[in-house]
Amino acid sequence: MPYRLDRNAPGSVEGLPTSPSAADVRRLIVDVLCQILERPRTDAERIQTLDGDIVLESVAFVELQVWLEDELDIEIDPVHVVELNIVDDIAEYILSLIQAK
Repeated sequence: MPYRLDRNAPGSVEGLPTSPSAADVRRLIVDVLCQILERPRTDAERIQTLDGDIVLESVAFVELQVWLEDELDIEIDPVHVVELNIVDDIAEYILSLIQAK
């Protein structure tokens, strides 16, 4: 199953530090995307946008959203994420949600 995120897989995604930065959140997003899309982590720096660099399908997008919401205990507006599109901007948005808790 190509979109199964296995939290116990070798090289699985690590969480965030207690006081994360936008760079920490970006790393988390890209790590999760690499696992969902079954891409090597060496591709991580190439991922800049959701619609251009990786063409994120809706199933993968939902899995990313659910994983982030569950792990970070936040509620993400998926329309806003799609509008942002740029991973750095999405990381800033997610960070603002974390800090607002």
